[in-house]
Amino acid sequence: MPNERLTVSVVMPVYGGERFLRPSIEAVLDQSYRELELIVIDDGSPDASAAIARDYLADPRVKVFSKANGGVASARNYGVAQCRGDLVAFCDQDDVWLPDKLERQIALFANPDTVLVHGWGAIARREDLADAIEPHAVSTDLEGDLLHEIVRRNFVICSSALLRRQVLLDVGPFDEDPAINGVDDWNMWVRVATRGRIDVVKDIVVLVRRHGSNQSSNEGRMLAAELACLEKLEPLLPPADARAMVRDSRFEASRHYAGNFFHAGDYRAAARCLHLAWRQRPRRVDLLALAAALALTPAAAWNSLRRLKRVVGDSGRTTTPDAARDIAPPDGARSSPAGSPDTSAAEPRTDTPRPSTASAHHASSVDP
Repeated sequence: MPNERLTVSVVMPVYGGERFLRPSIEAVLDQSYRELELIVIDDGSPDASAAIARDYLADPRVKVFSKANGGVASARNYGVAQCRGDLVAFCDQDDVWLPDKLERQIALFANPDTVLVHGWGAIARREDLADAIEPHAVSTDLEGDLLHEIVRRNFVICSSALLRRQVLLDVGPFDEDPAINGVDDWNMWVRVATRGRIDVVKDIVVLVRRHGSNQSSNEGRMLAAELACLEKLEPLLPPADARAMVRDSRFEASRHYAGNFFHAGDYRAAARCLHLAWRQRPRRVDLLALAAALALTPAAAWNSLRRLKRVVGDSGRTTTPDAARDIAPPDGARSSPAGSPDTSAAEPRTDTPRPSTASAHHASSVDP
């Protein structure tokens, strides 16, 4: 079917989203590519989200469904079951698409091997989106057969993803296991990546709001979710490579969260993460040594080091002390923006945004 005739189903899970829902819905309906349907799934919202969504039913492209609360993966699965388009897109209740997002992505489906197209995002720090100019930390130029890369870290912003519906049906539904809440989209992208190539629009296509209601859980919970996700993915990966791929991802996750814990002042948790990273690569005794230092050195000493993380040398250039360089934020980040709205009423919402990403936002990593 020619790309210009492809139809798109947009799935928008909603839970307690009344504050930001209207701009998100309107950005979908205002797309330059008109062949779309918007499927809003109210996941048992306690506020006026469902009523706000129904305000748009005058547009025949809009469909609104309500269900008992089951979490974001459950809401996405419910939405996918209603889809009739050739392609399926996801948009979180507080993110905003740029007007030509779909049009630019659909052009890349001219390649029949392409199963998923995503795009870059920018962080919106104010409600009016006026300063949404910070590039998202996980934006990547990579395209092609990216199974190894997507296992290593999630670089797909959920609200930027556009997939072939048949591939989505072939790989099965989003995993609703609460153990991987917050990374269920990563689990899906890995499974999709086993079916073909991933392409990217190398430009900003979505504004990702960063605010106190994002579902970016506390660091310990997110690390546990990523490790649980890797356990689920290993049997689905090519047998010859699966163990090494999972070990590499576990190593990167451990280092990433060690950095996050360190910069949050939780040095013992950082030490535990470094120990886990060392277990993946036992030759990295430097990680084991740093873990011991973090565990045994008084917290006050590390606090002082953090306050002195940048000093001015005699040359007038800023430098970083050697020890501080061992625990420095990297340029990139591990996962996509806290993209997922927390649609789970069963769990308390721990809404502290995860640094620069996977909520993508200022991820840090220990890098001796």
